Amino acid sequence: MDARIFVEVAVALVVSSIAGAIAFFSRLTYAGTGRWLVARLDVLRPIGELATISNDGSALPRALDAWARCAIVPIMGDDEWIASPPGEAAVMLARWWRIANGNDAFARVQGLLATPCSAWDRVRAIHVAIAANRAGYVTRDYTRSAVLHACRELQARYPSFDAIAWEYLASRRRWAQLPEDGSADDAQQQRSVARVAAFQQRGWDAVPFHLFLCA
Repeated sequence: MDARIFVEVAVALVVSSIAGAIAFFSRLTYAGTGRWLVARLDVLRPIGELATISNDGSALPRALDAWARCAIVPIMGDDEWIASPPGEAAVMLARWWRIANGNDAFARVQGLLATPCSAWDRVRAIHVAIAANRAGYVTRDYTRSAVLHACRELQARYPSFDAIAWEYLASRRRWAQLPEDGSADDAQQQRSVARVAAFQQRGWDAVPFHLFLCA
């Protein structure tokens, strides 16, 4: 009798452990707020590689920095603008965004983050936030918070960097009143398309789209 009870208890514990493990890994595949967690072995490999990537001059942690750079490829390829002197960032912000100080930068970023999530607004919000930090207009803490918020929303809405890029390009064509088929793209649009194509060929630098992001 005691032996039978022992066996039943042991079996129940094993079944319970298996069920708990299944539930745990199920939760790992998707966070309730729409943020994807790293839960695939093919995603784990690039994370170690990200730790070796230099982000000198960036206000962001390495993983977030790498993800954000992929997201803003339609605006600026690679990281040359992050490494540019603060004066160049200030000139760009004044010319493109009419931003001349911290109040202007904060208002612009917050405005872009306040709209319903779209590649058009969130990609530009990331771009402006990082450039404003480089220009000395906003703090590093604010930059991390704003960029993290935008990146997590993009992760929740889109399935890939390709989807973000092509949606952004389509939105810019509408904004610039260009043909949707790309047959009459202006010079800036052509540069954006070329940057996206280059990153696609590079496999988005092996940055996993569903990388868990934190500040």
